[in-house]
Amino acid sequence: MDIETLRKTFLEMTHPKTLSDCCSILERYLNYYFSVLTSKQEETSKSLIDADAKIVNQMIFLKILSIKKILEGVEYEGRTGLRINAVVDPTMLISMVRNVYETVAMFHLVYLKSNGPEERLIIYSLWVIAGLNYRQRFVTNIISEYGEHKLKDEKETIEHFRKTITETSLYSGLSLKNKEKIDRAIKEKDYRIVFEDKEIKVFNSWQQLNQIMGCKPQIFENIYTYFSLYAHPSNVSVFTFADMFKKDSEEFKRLAITNTGFLFVLLSIFAADYIKVFPETATIFNDLALEDQILINHHNIFARNESYSINDAWKELG
Repeated sequence: MDIETLRKTFLEMTHPKTLSDCCSILERYLNYYFSVLTSKQEETSKSLIDADAKIVNQMIFLKILSIKKILEGVEYEGRTGLRINAVVDPTMLISMVRNVYETVAMFHLVYLKSNGPEERLIIYSLWVIAGLNYRQRFVTNIISEYGEHKLKDEKETIEHFRKTITETSLYSGLSLKNKEKIDRAIKEKDYRIVFEDKEIKVFNSWQQLNQIMGCKPQIFENIYTYFSLYAHPSNVSVFTFADMFKKDSEEFKRLAITNTGFLFVLLSIFAADYIKVFPETATIFNDLALEDQILINHHNIFARNESYSINDAWKELG
């Protein structure tokens, strides 16, 4: 592909004008993620922590596939013959994008923000404990012997990971104040902490986590609040919903395209972070068509900076 054609293709991929354009771009991401999850290197893992990371990659792939289905629209015909032409619900879309944001932020926190194996082990253990502790709430819904057995197993797993944390030399060397922060995280079913030397910084909201991913403030400032505003049945989401389906406006398409733009950024950040955790995956990325390498890496660099670049393919644009 000559440079002028490459530049033209790049502009088309980074400035989608229609929902069909968005679906075509998502197909490029699907192709890459599917290539990763079906590769030989994904079949084995060195540890449970690595195995879970690869499951997260599979989850991201399925989320992309599900979002693509949303973008393709839904339609309905009643028994009377009256029908609704194909429409896309941007509020449903933004709920999915918010979920992707949380998944990408979690992955970066657990797998990349730690400065050593013990830091990673502690944050990973907190993540495991948080999920299982939330599930312990279902104790009143257990009606079978299998459910009781599973509840018992999960209690033992929680205790195992709690012990894993407290037996690390890192935890032992923490001040009482910082040990209490970890104990509080366990109690509050949270894991959003980072180590700064031997001090622990606690993040109280998902919005704050964009900071640790290296995202530019002017791009991601208040982004989670935006996601939540439309994901929840707020009054704003209600009157916005009314406006987006007004006759002859098709505002829902514009909003859906905008929301998908945020998704492209998140998927690109995750692709870069996953390669950082599993460097062997870079081979798969480098085997992509040049325009696909540039597309994915562009959104990653755009949201952060060139120090996060996966490779130098973008330089081919001249």
